Amino acid sequence: GLWINYGAGFASDDALPADVRALLVHDDGGGAMVYAAGHFAVTIGLNRYYGIARWDGANWEYVTLGGCNGEIYCMAEHSGRLFVGGSFTLIGGVVCRNVVYWEAGVWNVPGSIAQCPTLPVYSMAVHGADLFVDGTGGPLGANAGLKCARQWTGLAWNDADGSLDNSVNAMVSGDAGSGVKLYIGGEFNAATAIEFYTAGNFNTLTGTQRMIIDSTGKVGIGTASPAELLHLVSGATTILYASSTSGNVGIGTSTPATL
Repeated sequence: GLWINYGAGFASDDALPADVRALLVHDDGGGAMVYAAGHFAVTIGLNRYYGIARWDGANWEYVTLGGCNGEIYCMAEHSGRLFVGGSFTLIGGVVCRNVVYWEAGVWNVPGSIAQCPTLPVYSMAVHGADLFVDGTGGPLGANAGLKCARQWTGLAWNDADGSLDNSVNAMVSGDAGSGVKLYIGGEFNAATAIEFYTAGNFNTLTGTQRMIIDSTGKVGIGTASPAELLHLVSGATTILYASSTSGNVGIGTSTPATL
């Protein structure tokens, strides 16, 4: 096969080189087109557009007047909508924060600006019925301000379980032989904790933490800060406490004297 140029390519209007960071085939009602996003400028007619463009089969055309005021790192299609993520606060005249979607010729903010990730979004992927993005926890969630994966249900944002010590640069959902899973890769070492929540419905932004495995491997049920390898609490009462130093197990006490 042969590589074929699509038009004259893109340029840059600043000291940084032109850089295409994401490609996606999307049909917004006018036929399938190749969307390109990243850090670049393109001249279409007499105007200059930034950050995102689409190929109509013969020429690059602008997606929206003015383009994006920052960087676009990723794109995904969810529920027929084109989602883009990156580091920006304005796209096509729409005030936003790091993630938006394109539908019926208009950019939209998913949920509210206050609920969108506060740090740049480097990756996103559809997993099951939901869209997952790399970002920071919402203002009301257990991961508020922490680096984590965020989940857009189509109606609301939720924090995925656990937080990370750095960014996620790639996501993919698929079946590699052991069932459909969401795989992530990036600059993180490991999750600092794995947390399990329950809630009354799938649209809630908050829930009740039921269980945690912290960064040292301690398991807590009914407590967010387990003191030993296994620590079960009901209300303010310790139900089960397994000491890693003495090997003693206590029922109803956090200071077991004997096995």
